[in-house]
Amino acid sequence: ARAAGVYRQLAPLFREAYRELGISERSWEETLAAAIENLLAVEVPPTAPAVREAVGRYRYADGTLQALSPAQKHMLRLGPDNARAVQEKLREIATRLDLGASVTAAREGSRDGMREGSRDGMREGARDGMREGSRDGMREGSRDGMREGSQISAEA
Repeated sequence: ARAAGVYRQLAPLFREAYRELGISERSWEETLAAAIENLLAVEVPPTAPAVREAVGRYRYADGTLQALSPAQKHMLRLGPDNARAVQEKLREIATRLDLGASVTAAREGSRDGMREGSRDGMREGARDGMREGSRDGMREGSRDGMREGSQISAEA
């Protein structure tokens, strides 16, 4: 409730700054709703996913998880309990801010993980926010953060 109240006070500044960036045809609220939907679409596994070491970094052993957007992979790196807690808070914020039907649909479809039949844990169109060339979503310095919440696979 408090976060939603602070957001409402700052929303005009967010809108103005977003317009000044000039990077999208969508409104600030539409972009925020899409970002929340993207994170709610992540299937949070019961245990930390396995990773394998790759040249200078770690990658998910499961190619399906590796194909997620950078933001979705960061969600998984929080660990199962923290990721579910963040998703629940995002649902609460989206509801309090009345961000629209798209987040409501994501909220309902993502309550226990991913929507039925969505093999890669993403809703259609969720990859659109991912920039070309950043498919792994990890920087050189993020190896240790990935290692803490994940099991390291022996595969290379």
